[in-house]
Amino acid sequence: MVELDFFMDKTIDILIATSLGIFIMVLHRRADKRVHKMIEDLHDYITTEHREVISKIHEMMEAEKKIDEDVHTMVLEQQKLIKELHELSTKDSKL
Repeated sequence: MVELDFFMDKTIDILIATSLGIFIMVLHRRADKRVHKMIEDLHDYITTEHREVISKIHEMMEAEKKIDEDVHTMVLEQQKLIKELHELSTKDSKL
């Protein structure tokens, strides 16, 4: 009888340990899926942010290019005005 109880106890212990092992494996697998989902969400977020940053950089570069073109145009106009003023002043000095 004692041996039967011993074997029964050990059988129950083995069943409990196996059940806990399976339970831990299921939890681990679910955790892996959640971590994988979190990584995918993070990747999507980073991709979206990257696109927005690149878009903003392009907008800033276009605005800077426009400013450069405007400054260049103003410099050319100034040079033209200075040349005209110089020509007028040289004409006045000749008279």
